[in-house]
Amino acid sequence: LEQMKPAEAIRLADQALEINPRSARAQLLRLSSLSAMGRLDEARRGIDEVIRQNPKFYDALLLRATIALAEKKNAEAQKAFREIYR
Repeated sequence: LEQMKPAEAIRLADQALEINPRSARAQLLRLSSLSAMGRLDEARRGIDEVIRQNPKFYDALLLRATIALAEKKNAEAQKAFREIYR
């Protein structure tokens, strides 16, 4: 994803998830890539599930806030940022 190849990152994340479907890092990579591609609805649905499974996964909480900002949902973004700093 750092090389701005989100489709390739999704492919690699999917391979990692085949090996370990519960890998929060692989899920986050996939969802971050979806977000980078503008597939915000899909990314948001997925990130909520990752956070439900890992409530203190701060990178996931940050992605949730970032998605909310991209969707211009400022109140939701503010709430998500507050969760990070609790």
